[in-house]
Amino acid sequence: MQTETEIQKLIALLKDPNRDVRHATIVALGNLGAKEAIPYLIDLMFNDPDDDVRCATIVALVNLGAKEAIPYLIDLMLKDPSWVIRSKAAEALGQLGAKEAITYLIAALIKDRNLVVQHSAMQALDKLEAKEASTYLIDLLNDPDD
Repeated sequence: MQTETEIQKLIALLKDPNRDVRHATIVALGNLGAKEAIPYLIDLMFNDPDDDVRCATIVALVNLGAKEAIPYLIDLMLKDPSWVIRSKAAEALGQLGAKEAITYLIAALIKDRNLVVQHSAMQALDKLEAKEASTYLIDLLNDPDD
């Protein structure tokens, strides 16, 4: 078990200018179960300039079972300019069992024009056993534009 001081030292490394240091620190915090890092990871998920680092924060939040991140993940899935982040956020919502995100996942499935994001939303809806999404899936499959 890591001491609080050791976890705080790792949290301080989240501000390191080197993306590889930030990335490795995020992975470590997630693997160590450092729940006290959740607010810092949520902040980094929005504000880090590197998409790989941002994706690592999403994975770490899932590893930490951070249900408090669900509203932030919904926001990223719907609004982030990076399809990679939108896709990873959709995956995370399914992994976290975020039933409250079903309506938003359906919106991403219908409105996001990126096929990877649509696929991630579809997988999350399946993981959440969202039967209410079946009508939208059928409509999407029958859409001649896709």
